[in-house]
Amino acid sequence: FLIVLLASLAVLTTEDRRLAISFVGGAVFIFIIFSFFSKGLIGFLKKCVSIKYLNTRLAVANIYRPGSPASGIILSLGLGLTLLLTIVLVESNMRRQLEEQIPEIAPSYFFIDIQPHQEREFTNVVQSMPGIIKIEKTPMVRGRVVRINDTSVERVKPDPDIAWAINGDRGLTYMSKKPPKTKLTKGLWWPTDYKGPPLISLDANVARGIRVSVGDTITLNILGQEITATVGSLRYIDWTNLEMNFVFIFSPGTLETAPHSIISAVYASNLEAEENLQKTVTDLFPNVSAISVKNALENANRILTAISVAIKLTALVTLLAGILVLIGAFGAQQQKRIHDATIYKVLGGTRKRILLTYLIEYGLLGFLSAFVSIILASSVSWVIVSKIMKTDFSLSFTAIFFTTAISLVLTISLGLFRTWRSLGMKASSVLRS
Repeated sequence: FLIVLLASLAVLTTEDRRLAISFVGGAVFIFIIFSFFSKGLIGFLKKCVSIKYLNTRLAVANIYRPGSPASGIILSLGLGLTLLLTIVLVESNMRRQLEEQIPEIAPSYFFIDIQPHQEREFTNVVQSMPGIIKIEKTPMVRGRVVRINDTSVERVKPDPDIAWAINGDRGLTYMSKKPPKTKLTKGLWWPTDYKGPPLISLDANVARGIRVSVGDTITLNILGQEITATVGSLRYIDWTNLEMNFVFIFSPGTLETAPHSIISAVYASNLEAEENLQKTVTDLFPNVSAISVKNALENANRILTAISVAIKLTALVTLLAGILVLIGAFGAQQQKRIHDATIYKVLGGTRKRILLTYLIEYGLLGFLSAFVSIILASSVSWVIVSKIMKTDFSLSFTAIFFTTAISLVLTISLGLFRTWRSLGMKASSVLRS
């Protein structure tokens, strides 16, 4: 009942209920996986009667014996480790994007507020500089969405991750030819000589978030004038490449006469060229603003680090909660452990051999739980990175190894510490009781 109540509160008190439902559903799925895994493991070990090595045979018997805490250990450790590994893998992929992949393909600078009469001189100056690889330009005007179909934008309830696209001013541009890397997901691009009513090409993800498709209309206020355009196509935008991407692209014949500026992306081959580029452009064109992509990525990295620390602390709390469950399980079994250890000593077992038996037991439970956790965490993080974030996924074996190793050492050490204390008791006092 308490679990159902907690899940209901998580769904009802969040703005993004779809995300909350997905999280609760994922947690339930992982819980079921570990429950079936623990039962299957115990059933399998019961059939392993031909183990020749004594310590291993005793360790396996401790796992499947009646009253064994094995199921609780697997469930507690597995859930906490799966959550922590998922967060670590997602964070490592995001950091790899920011530190390695994006800087290689992103422009060095964006220059905004270039006036039309400055465009030719700006282009000549930039192209004449050493170390410049490529320059891209496009016209841009500012506008804001006021209606979607016949509904005022104030009454539209977009998905939370899309609200930014229809709130406030947006950069708008117009193009006759479809950009070379553009991938249309629905509809067709207009002819290069198009002269009909206003059409727009819209980001497919934004269209999903505001629930529009090809044939719907969007009205924008551009410099005080309302322009209603029909959605002619939807396209996929990869925002991670930091190219000049626009949510709204107009067909020709609509925005050309409106007062506008030029935005430019410039790619430089080295740091010296970047510094020379920024100084030269801002000195010659005081009205032009330079936006450093490198500085933006550094700021994004700092924000990611802060968020990552907060999320990891939350995951560690979950793992610690699991360890507290283990402490309770070990505490409940303490008398049984003391009795077993005493019997082993009376039968001639050395402290080293007894500890080795328990080390094998805890090690089996820990490593098997970690094995399932790694598979589940890798699958979940792949879905998050590839399907939700729509970026390349890379499995970080270093992150998996260190996260798993630290968690297992902590758990196994906890179990051996409790056992070590029980080995210090005199056999006579235990057997009398």
